[in-house]
Formats: sequence, structure tokens, C-alpha cells
Amino acid sequence: MIKALIAPYLGYVYTGLAVLVVAAGTYAYHVVYDRGWDANESVWIKKQADQVEANDRAIANATKELREDIAALVVENGKLENDVARLNEEALQDPDAHSGGIKRSSVQRINSVR
Repeated sequence: MIKALIAPYLGYVYTGLAVLVVAAGTYAYHVVYDRGWDANESVWIKKQADQVEANDRAIANATKELREDIAALVVENGKLENDVARLNEEALQDPDAHSGGIKRSSVQRINSVR
């Protein structure tokens, strides 16, 4: 009796079930896809934050090393300026400064620069 009542509508029932299965599959696919996309986005955001942090650390280290190098160069420049001033003073006090040749004292001053 029930079979006879359902028989004319059996095609609609199968079509409805097929549509329901396809809709459920599509919904499940999009939910899984969105979750995967969100998970990938969170991983990407974390990688970007880590990269920014690593860049900041590298810049800080490079700045620190640059400042140390500049300080060392300033100290070296001061030493060289003192040496130049001392050598100029010695050259002015050399009695043979105005002669045409290079004497032993001049050679010693030149060698002290090296």
C-alpha cells in the first residue's frame, strides 16, 4: 500500500536525495576548504611576524656593529692625527729640514708612519 503511494513520487524522492547529498558534499568541501585557508593564513601571519622580528634583530645587530666600528675608527683617527702632529713637530725641529735630500731622521719619521 505504501509502495503504491510512493511509486509515482519515487523519481522526485531520488532527485531530492541526490540534491541533498550534493549540497551536503559541497557544504562540507567549503567548510574544510575555509578551515584549511584559515589555518594557512594563520601560519603565514606567524611566518611574517617571525620574519619581521628576525629583520629587526639583524638591523639592531648591524647597527650595533656599525657603531662599534665607527668608534674604533674615531679612536684610530685620533691616534693618526696625534702621530701626524708629532711628526710635523719633529720635522720642523729637524735642522736639516730645508736641505735637498732625505736624511736618516727623515727616513725614520717616514718609517714610523708605516
